[in-house]
Amino acid sequence: MRKSTGAAISGKSGAWFSILGGTATLALVVNQVWLSLDAGVWQFSSPKYGFLFLGVEAVVIHVALTLGAALVIGIGWRGLRQARVGI
Repeated sequence: MRKSTGAAISGKSGAWFSILGGTATLALVVNQVWLSLDAGVWQFSSPKYGFLFLGVEAVVIHVALTLGAALVIGIGWRGLRQARVGI
């Protein structure tokens, strides 16, 4: 059974939202990495929440954020493919 047109449009916008959200997160992670390396030490900090991670802990957080963003982009990409096929 095929989706109705309204459901397909909703699925496509949700997929695009996932892709855009994942790409934005990835851009923020890359920016944070460049800023931390520019400071001379690998760090992940948030003045708003008052924490600072240095070295290996920061690398683990950056890798986790990158993998999460890639997962969200992949989910959105798969949603676009399924909406195109009409599954």
